[in-house]
Amino acid sequence: MMVLGLLCAANAQAFDWFGGRLSLGGGYGYDKPKLPYTFQDQYKEARMWTVHASYFINNDVSVSASYADLQAKSRTSASDLHFAPLVGSVRYNIFHHLPFTPYITAGAGASFNRQETTAGPETTWTGFTAQGGLGLEFFINEYTSIGAEGLYHDFLKKNHNSYGLPSAVAMMNLYFGEGPNIRRAKADAAAEKQRADM
Repeated sequence: MMVLGLLCAANAQAFDWFGGRLSLGGGYGYDKPKLPYTFQDQYKEARMWTVHASYFINNDVSVSASYADLQAKSRTSASDLHFAPLVGSVRYNIFHHLPFTPYITAGAGASFNRQETTAGPETTWTGFTAQGGLGLEFFINEYTSIGAEGLYHDFLKKNHNSYGLPSAVAMMNLYFGEGPNIRRAKADAAAEKQRADM
């Protein structure tokens, strides 16, 4: 049992992808408007995209800043709704010892919104937004990962109406800083030097 535990610990250390690293990434997907009842038949799912920058404090927790562009597409006219949330969030890795990592994220920020009109100026407003998400990240190598993320944005009420947009996004991320292979090589070199000095 002790040998198995040591092997698991060594394997876990081999896949510590995150701690002390910067990640830049983005994704593209679709959202499904969850709009006020009076709007349910007027809008349908549409495209969305997002970009983010994250810093991993350790292998479990990171802080992130993200920007997204979500759309609720009008079924009958050109008066689409557009939501552009700028959010600060915290991510927690449920586990991180394998090449794939499930995680949860939550945050808040401001959203810059507009509604197109068929005639006349657009309607614009800015308000508070909350964001929550669940994702899965898979490392191709220690500097590149792909994944999928489900997000939910809840937007501040406007005219006593609540706007919510769940979305599904395919993601790609680039990592900077020392990955597990470099850390392991440095640790081996330090251990070898220590043995040579003894």
